[in-house]
Amino acid sequence: MICVTGIGIVSALGIGAEANRDALRTLRSGIAPVRLLDTVHNNLPVGEVQASDSELRTMLGLPENQPANRTMLLGKLALREALRSAWVNDSVPTAFLNGTTVGGMDRSEQIISRILEGGKAGPDAALHDCGATTDAIADGEAKWEVVTTLSTACSSAANAMIVGAEMIRSGRVERVVAGGAECLSKFHINGFNALMILDHERCRPFADDRAGLNLGEGAAYLVLESEKTARARGALILACLSGWENACDAYHQTATSPEGTGAYLAMTGALRTAGLQPSEISYVNAHGTGTPNNDATELNALHRVFGPELPPFASTKWLTGHTTSASGSIEAVFCIMGLNNQFMPGLPLKPSQPLRHVLCNSFGFGGNDAAVILSAPAAAKEPVASSDETERVIIIENAAQISCRGLEDDDFPFFPIPLSKTRIHSKDPDFRKWLPAGDSRRLGRVLKRALVTSLKVLRDTGVAVPDAIITGTGLGSVEDTEQCLLSMLENGETAVSPTRFMQSTHNTFSSLIAIAMGAHGYNATYSHRRLSFESALADACLRLRNGLASNVLVGANDGLTDTYYKFLCSTGQLGLPGQLTASETSAAFLLRSVTPEEGEGKVALLGHRLFHRPTLDELQTAVCDMVLEQGVPFEVIKAVYIGADCSENDDRYYRQVFVDLFQEMMPLPYSLFCGVNYTNSALAFFSAFQELEESPKQGGMILFNNSKEGASLTLIGKHCYL
Repeated sequence: MICVTGIGIVSALGIGAEANRDALRTLRSGIAPVRLLDTVHNNLPVGEVQASDSELRTMLGLPENQPANRTMLLGKLALREALRSAWVNDSVPTAFLNGTTVGGMDRSEQIISRILEGGKAGPDAALHDCGATTDAIADGEAKWEVVTTLSTACSSAANAMIVGAEMIRSGRVERVVAGGAECLSKFHINGFNALMILDHERCRPFADDRAGLNLGEGAAYLVLESEKTARARGALILACLSGWENACDAYHQTATSPEGTGAYLAMTGALRTAGLQPSEISYVNAHGTGTPNNDATELNALHRVFGPELPPFASTKWLTGHTTSASGSIEAVFCIMGLNNQFMPGLPLKPSQPLRHVLCNSFGFGGNDAAVILSAPAAAKEPVASSDETERVIIIENAAQISCRGLEDDDFPFFPIPLSKTRIHSKDPDFRKWLPAGDSRRLGRVLKRALVTSLKVLRDTGVAVPDAIITGTGLGSVEDTEQCLLSMLENGETAVSPTRFMQSTHNTFSSLIAIAMGAHGYNATYSHRRLSFESALADACLRLRNGLASNVLVGANDGLTDTYYKFLCSTGQLGLPGQLTASETSAAFLLRSVTPEEGEGKVALLGHRLFHRPTLDELQTAVCDMVLEQGVPFEVIKAVYIGADCSENDDRYYRQVFVDLFQEMMPLPYSLFCGVNYTNSALAFFSAFQELEESPKQGGMILFNNSKEGASLTLIGKHCYL
């Protein structure tokens, strides 16, 4: 069983579990007019956490000069409470999985005008992206084995819980802290306002006169442990995460399908994992945003699952506002409070029978739908396993890329980009040959590249619909984000494009591919800086090894715009003498789980592992272990690709890891050949795959990526696994 041994929460209802529980039980709403956010829309009702950034810093004991954003401050408060309530003080390998979409946007929207005028961004700009915010939340709170960020809009935190459960079930780690954090920002208030789905009164989910949602902010985390680990340390088990599922509606970027297909698949999948019948669910915490479209389709999906007689259900968003990426974990904590105190969050009724199993829904843009089931410890069953005992290997069946090398560049030659170039854009194909005319006109370049590389891989492998789609991106569709920000600056928060806003969410890549393919399976997006692609790859391996998918489409996409380039230059990350060239990446890979016999002669992904700030000794040991465990002779390793930025300190670090193991081999710094961006490691992965695929001989290659946020180690080979 997956046990919940700790919770931490910050919301408009209060700071800490006790304040939130008391407000829930008395149905005291935290919705009120905007007070803290500096926006022209100060008449809108929102669910603000009633503490300024300065007050949050004081609560955390952080100095005023420490870089921070509001998402980080809210998240750190909730994380500390979760760890404290679980009494975590041991060295058990622990992962931190955070869901966020806004990241540091509350600071970036203030900084951008300064940058455009030629000024400096300031230290807070370094926390702009989602991964940087996650790292700032995690820093100093525990010894982490893995840290990464899921960004699937409003289902982000729920998906973090789902991935965490699978990591524990696979044995990758024994403990996971999973959840999400999101602050209010002008960016997403104006974006939702442009979509015309904000209610100017307190929202009324499922009411006949509902008119839209209220936005909120907050953070919540759950400490998840294997039952063995929890029992061994005598932890108090608050609840069990007994069922979970993610599915894609594959219908529209913002609207939900009339039948609620994605919601139905997520709920039935969670019931299947938990080994429960619909009649065993005591209460449903609905996504229930209060918009006419969402509530109607969710109600349709509930009837498809439960029939005409629904269990008690409610949305708690009329109390907290819609906390977007954090909503899944905030509402999961509410469900645990309901189980432990026998009340139904959001309802004035007492349960007619004891609450034993509760279902919690979270649905995001792009039809990214997630459902989890939380159970009283005495009622929980062991989650139903998906995998069998058949030996499997993961092969890389096909790949495509668009970069400065171009889509049809079959040889993908590795030659250095001239250092005289400060930035280089991708060599794009004629998109009209690949995409419908409407997509060619309305989508930004990086979105079109993501679609084309995915379409090419699936076409070349004959796969009509992949089992799962998982994408890594450091910045999402930065073109759309930039245009939204510039529009806010130029028009005073009055003319944000709804299309630009909905495409700015990081999971737009995965959702567009799913919509194009009609793919209803697992759909996830990782946004953790230079480990974004590696995090997506790790999730793909997890699903293939756990028997949750037979094939997975994995993508990596990042663009480059003039304004964002200025942003990076102002922080010192790019543009200085001697620094590498900024670039763009789009790549797609189809991974498949096969028997060793079926994989004969194919390029296999033999090993892949993420680390959070490992020591040199830990990395060297990991390299040896991975190579030896797979039975790969050291002499058949043909190349070692490294993610060095070619600075003296960075190169020394990389070479120290490999010098004793491969004394004759010069590691290849792939950033010299494909430029620098958050997902350029996918191009090294592509190159290694292509070289091994074309070679008739046995061989292996190692890809190593290290940065201040962590490291990854990947081993691919041909014939080595036979």
